[in-house]
Amino acid sequence: MSEDQLKSSASVASAVSPVKPPPSAKPSSGMSRGQFLLAGYGALAAFGAVIAGSVGRFFFPNVIYEPSAIFNAGSVKDFNSGVSLKWINKQVWVVRTSKGLYALIAICRHLGCTPNWFQDQQLFKCPCHGSVYNLQGTIIAGPAPRNLWRPHLEIATTGDLIIDKSIVQDSSPMRDEPPFFLPIS
Repeated sequence: MSEDQLKSSASVASAVSPVKPPPSAKPSSGMSRGQFLLAGYGALAAFGAVIAGSVGRFFFPNVIYEPSAIFNAGSVKDFNSGVSLKWINKQVWVVRTSKGLYALIAICRHLGCTPNWFQDQQLFKCPCHGSVYNLQGTIIAGPAPRNLWRPHLEIATTGDLIIDKSIVQDSSPMRDEPPFFLPIS
């Protein structure tokens, strides 16, 4: 080997530094394996608690407490001829004619608004969309598709009128017969 070759190989050998040992394998974040597992188990427990709470909620359903659909409207003798607005807070009109007694549920059959009674015109008119009903609750104009509901009526042994809004009828001739119409002289 020539002298130049020896010098170049020596310079290459001196350029290569000795191999240093790798640094120790300690985690730099400071979280040990045990802490990591504890965090994982905690997350799993929290998820389980949420699921258990959701399933437990089904054992306690939402209940809406509404007033009874059946109520005592008072003595039949107290209802004079015409439309009584006494029970409008329960959305009921009681109508007495020469032939008998019936009630109308004051809910428009179009979108559920409360119609108004116009004594001078003898009509029920809905202020929302213009449906018009006659004294019998029959639709005579407007977008409402059906007649007003007539609730179930009965006379108690005391002579009081009992109105049950959970049983209704809107079709003729059934609504013009008991229990939706009470013939009273």
